[in-house]
Amino acid sequence: MNLPDDCGYNKIFKHNWVTPVYGLSMSLIPIIHKLCKKSWGWHFYPQKDMNYNSDKWFEKQNMVLSFDSQIDLIIVKLSIDINKSIISILPGSRKQEIKRNLPTMLNVITKFPNYQFVIASTEEMYDLCKQISEGKNVEIVKDQTYTVLKISELSLVTSGTATLEAAMFNVPQLVCYKTDPLTYFLAKLFIRIKWISLVNIIMERLVVKEFVQSEMTQKNLVSETNNLLSESGKIQILQDYKMLQEKRS
Repeated sequence: MNLPDDCGYNKIFKHNWVTPVYGLSMSLIPIIHKLCKKSWGWHFYPQKDMNYNSDKWFEKQNMVLSFDSQIDLIIVKLSIDINKSIISILPGSRKQEIKRNLPTMLNVITKFPNYQFVIASTEEMYDLCKQISEGKNVEIVKDQTYTVLKISELSLVTSGTATLEAAMFNVPQLVCYKTDPLTYFLAKLFIRIKWISLVNIIMERLVVKEFVQSEMTQKNLVSETNNLLSESGKIQILQDYKMLQEKRS
């Protein structure tokens, strides 16, 4: 359900107008509220008007706040357990890419039983992701990549623009990429770049670890995941992200 855009939208949540108006329980339907730039022009601040710390309040409602390039603020009611720390998997948007990369990415799940794993999928690739991940302890969310990144403690990312997006959300990441041997050989032959991650390319040095072709193994992914979940690993990559963000500003 899309709620209308107005500077008093907080009343909907405070007084639960959704139930009497639509005859449905707020907890049973997904709620998306889109807040465009004009709302900020009304000097609307959720923390002040709602008398809540907005992030904390929405979290208690099983909602999260996330930013989008077209819309300033989207509030999405997720179907995943956000009480557990989340490790997201961004397997790409192309069929062959997902087929080659997602199975190995899923192999790390059993090594981290205390984490909730979530695949951020496109609408088109949802069925394929569901098929590949059958029997795995993982949730799949469609067309909400930014929202999933917003609540992720760490992300396994297939190389592409998603690597830069994860960095902008300050999400520690490891880059995974496997393609067919011939394509990889030709790419190495004609494309003279040292890294495949946009983060590393922009920074002109290794910021996020890249596991390409034969290096993309369960052992390597588990090792780097443990590193990034550690305090020292997390601090280092966040410092590098800050430098990246300053470089792009």
